[in-house]
Amino acid sequence: MPNDPDSSAHDDRPQLIVGVGASAGGLEAFQRLLEQLPADAPLSVVFVLHLLPTHKSMLSELLAKSTGMRVSQAENGDRLAAGHVYIIPPDAYIEVHDGQLHLAPRRLESSSFLPIDRFFISLANDAGERSVGVVLSGMGSDGAIGLRQIKEAGGVTFCQPPEQAERDDMPRAAMATGDADFVLPPAEIARALVDLTRHPYLAPAAQVEEALHLRPNEEQFQRIFALMRTASGVDFSHYKRPTIERRLLRRMALHKIANAAEYLHMLEERPQEALQLYRDVLIHVTFFFREPESFAALTEKALPVLCDERRSGEALRIWIPGCSSGEEPYSVAMLLLEHLADKADEIPVQIFATDVSETAIEAARAGLYAEPAVRPIAPERLRRFFSQVDGKYRVSKKVREMCIFARHDLTRDPPFSRLDMVICRNVLIYLDQALQKRLFSAFHYALKPNGFLMLGAAESVGLQRDLFSVVDKKHRLYSKRPVYLEPLDLMFAEGRHGDRTVAPPAVKPVREHPLRKGVQQEVNQLLLAKYSPPGVLVNDRFEIIQFRGQTGFFLEPAPGEVNLNVLKMVRAGLLHDLQQALVEARESQTAARKEGLRVDFNGHGRDIDLEVTPIAMPDEPMHYLILFENAAHRASAAPPPPPVEAPPTGSSLAEVERDLDHTRRELETTRRYLQSAIQDLEITNEELQSANEEVLSSNEELQSTNE
Repeated sequence: MPNDPDSSAHDDRPQLIVGVGASAGGLEAFQRLLEQLPADAPLSVVFVLHLLPTHKSMLSELLAKSTGMRVSQAENGDRLAAGHVYIIPPDAYIEVHDGQLHLAPRRLESSSFLPIDRFFISLANDAGERSVGVVLSGMGSDGAIGLRQIKEAGGVTFCQPPEQAERDDMPRAAMATGDADFVLPPAEIARALVDLTRHPYLAPAAQVEEALHLRPNEEQFQRIFALMRTASGVDFSHYKRPTIERRLLRRMALHKIANAAEYLHMLEERPQEALQLYRDVLIHVTFFFREPESFAALTEKALPVLCDERRSGEALRIWIPGCSSGEEPYSVAMLLLEHLADKADEIPVQIFATDVSETAIEAARAGLYAEPAVRPIAPERLRRFFSQVDGKYRVSKKVREMCIFARHDLTRDPPFSRLDMVICRNVLIYLDQALQKRLFSAFHYALKPNGFLMLGAAESVGLQRDLFSVVDKKHRLYSKRPVYLEPLDLMFAEGRHGDRTVAPPAVKPVREHPLRKGVQQEVNQLLLAKYSPPGVLVNDRFEIIQFRGQTGFFLEPAPGEVNLNVLKMVRAGLLHDLQQALVEARESQTAARKEGLRVDFNGHGRDIDLEVTPIAMPDEPMHYLILFENAAHRASAAPPPPPVEAPPTGSSLAEVERDLDHTRRELETTRRYLQSAIQDLEITNEELQSANEEVLSSNEELQSTNE
């Protein structure tokens, strides 16, 4: 008889809910697992077995001989209790909601019966980090998709070693997903489950004081972020802390570590663990045609606007960040081919699919999926867009040619541009508000005036409503508003240098700061003329925005249209050194100095030093102060001395030698500058080549594959 959901304080509430899936040969493996579970283990076990729907099950009586736990066939409304094993009825699906079991009749006419996946998915949604998925011996691949859901929810996953299973299909399918935390014999799975119940991460409230030691403090968090950044190149400082913490505590539970300091020590000693933590954080569940209603909204409200009036030859450009293993981009490509129909050959389609995980990108490029992954695809689409290869399904050549996969870090890399649509679903929910704000600005910048933005079901534009208009509120479809934003030319690129955290840019128009007139300005000018070396203040594009002191000896206007770029105005002899100093200051973020330079003006020469100092202010672009100092009298900016008569012949040789020495220094400076320029050019060419290879990687792989 079902338990009353409101009765008692649920003292027997399980710490873990363990779903065990099996098929042929799985009964014996499950018995070995039960034999090692203590009768008082604080967990519930739900055994989901493929059973004949027309035969009465005797499993409850049979399994009761293998364990001291209570064993019963599940009934609709049963509340899960610790120390209890529940068996699926032979003619039903089973799910868990709010800690209660719910049964649904099995459709006998259906050719696809996947009760394990169905239960695992409901378990992940209901129990979160308290969920455990176990796949034992069996035919087919039922359970493989559900394991990923459990792991994504923060739960723990197991499977039996295929070589020890009577039928190895299900364990191999589970291992192929890469989502099995442990591959263990049934008896060892039981012991690992008991260890998990003892970990303070899953401890009851009475042990909350012990559980507090699990959570890192701020200093430990920053050290963990630094180790993850070193291992993966990804900065997680803008990811939501609860997401990072949940993954962190999960890894600690897997290693039986109950102290944040101890786990931090493990990360420092074992870089591979930092990489594994990084992979756990990036787990995002994705399916072909996930949330079909959203794809229907795209077909009805976005594609007609983008496709129906498009001219022949005009490319349709779509960006899908966070593409994971490629199911979503390929789904969009199939949808477009169906919508375009006869016009598909006339309109080029470019789907830029990006993800921060190189492993995910490689899997997406391959376009090869196991049977569980293609289950959501309608049979007609499966026949049209896939071919079978060695028991798996490969996306057709035409679909793959539409998708360009590349590694891309949303937190650091610049966005794509001139896009018709951005589809970013279930990515922003993992990021903090500051980064979300910056990304909405990036998406707005990336879209064409009539472009669309689609988000996930749990996401919205929030406070950025001034950037996007609602097209379909339920399915999170938006269109771009005609709002002007500050250009994004460098705000992402700066994040590539070193490990500096890039602050979110301010969305505001470019402001000019004219100097105030009056007495204060006159005083400043007198002080500058008397005591300060002359110089100029330039912006991040090296355009002069302020002159300081008398700079005519060092700068002159370039012929033609007005151009205030300092590199266009600097006099002969200073260009190369000034350019080199500016580059050094920008890259190192420290002052760069060049000494012993010579500048000529109207037949007069002067030995000078120059110094470039970067100036960084919050919420402002980078500026640089360039100062020109007299090499002999650095504190003075006096005008050049009047010309003197030619020196006696005896000193002419010394003067010639001095000029030759100056020429040699100038040539050496030029040589160093050219060498630096060549190195910069080589680096730029390498980066361009890498980017080009990334963009064309799909075509290259297609060409290298003998199809």
